[in-house]
Amino acid sequence: DCGIYTHAGPEIGVASTKAFTTQLTVLACLAIVLARAQGNISREREAELANSLTEIPARAAEVLNQAEHIKELSQEIADARDVLESTYSGEASVVVLPSGQWPSVAAVRGTNRCDIGLIGAPPHGRLMISSAIDNLVRGAAGQAVQCLNLSCGLPINTGFGHHEQCAEPS
Repeated sequence: DCGIYTHAGPEIGVASTKAFTTQLTVLACLAIVLARAQGNISREREAELANSLTEIPARAAEVLNQAEHIKELSQEIADARDVLESTYSGEASVVVLPSGQWPSVAAVRGTNRCDIGLIGAPPHGRLMISSAIDNLVRGAAGQAVQCLNLSCGLPINTGFGHHEQCAEPS
């Protein structure tokens, strides 16, 4: 067993951007080292990839310097619920949840449905959108069933029931 210490500093929140970015950077470095050790990339490509990682702080600063613009965009999408509802109206497999409800895997278990929830805080320039799917149903197998349904001229969601209708394993 071994570990890689990231030295990202103390964790302040449940999921801090700093820790996440540090972990991604460390994993990218590890991938570069392993690719080079196995001879899958040249020294030139290794240097190019490593150099691109040094640009992360400058790129992050560029994004942070656009805070006012991002806040303006957030104001423009305050009606995102209406956009989502109009986009997915008539789609039986996509549900935009009412205000105050957040998607959960338990609610979509055993279905081909995707539940979408959103919380907007336009004065703060933030909009959070989350979705929940049952990946075993909504994943590749579910897509295959949908394609078969369409090719046979059946409604796209034929064969997908709600979890209440599914037999529980014994």
